[in-house]
Amino acid sequence: GVPGSAEWDGNCSGKNDVKRALEVEEINKLLNEVPLKRLPEDLVRCRVWANLMFQLRGMPFVDLAFLHKSDLKGNTLSYRRHKTGGQMIVDIPPTAMELIRQYQNTDCNSPYLFPILSGTKTGEELYIEYQQALRIMNYNLGRLARRCGVITKVSSYTTRHTWATLAKYCNFSEQLICEAFGHSSVKVTETYLKNFKYEEIKKANDAIILYVSKNGKKRAWIDKKLIIKLFKFRYFVSNRIYSAAKIDNKSIANKKQPASFF
Repeated sequence: GVPGSAEWDGNCSGKNDVKRALEVEEINKLLNEVPLKRLPEDLVRCRVWANLMFQLRGMPFVDLAFLHKSDLKGNTLSYRRHKTGGQMIVDIPPTAMELIRQYQNTDCNSPYLFPILSGTKTGEELYIEYQQALRIMNYNLGRLARRCGVITKVSSYTTRHTWATLAKYCNFSEQLICEAFGHSSVKVTETYLKNFKYEEIKKANDAIILYVSKNGKKRAWIDKKLIIKLFKFRYFVSNRIYSAAKIDNKSIANKKQPASFF
């Protein structure tokens, strides 16, 4: 495998029709649902890496694995993307910084920020080591998803696609998402948002059908209710007039005639 290729990046399926982004409820379940103390150590690490990838602007697993200790400068990460070599500067949110402090590499001989890679391999051996780490990450993500009740298939790229889709839902521009991801052009970013457009069109169609179904019946029901109300009101008024007339006639009949003066 060539460094920077899809194989290194963990995105080697080549299938664009597979849904890769999670719904907001699903990503919350995956990252937060089950308390860490209830998870085995390998799933704890898996969830920590997934949280960091999501919170660090949808960082790919390959970039997380290859982050160097020297890339961390205060509350900022400054590194080069493994796939493109593009320079990235990422502000670290407080929640992510807490995870970094807790799970950063304690091996002083390793150059890497996290203990995902050993720091002792180079060349082909490093490629094999990374591929093994990627396979373990994907396997454990699947286990974690099942544990959290997420039925959508997940992979190391799920957090990245979800970040992009949610950014779009929050009305951030494709240009901004492109820059956040370090993409060479918006066209690359659009591949992440392909399913977003299809889903939005489907939602629009469903909403229109539902609107007609709900409001059409509602208005017809209102019209029907109005007719009934008018009929009842008319009946009530007629009744009152009739009753009033009866009472008036009765009182006239029973009224004593005045005494004659003659």
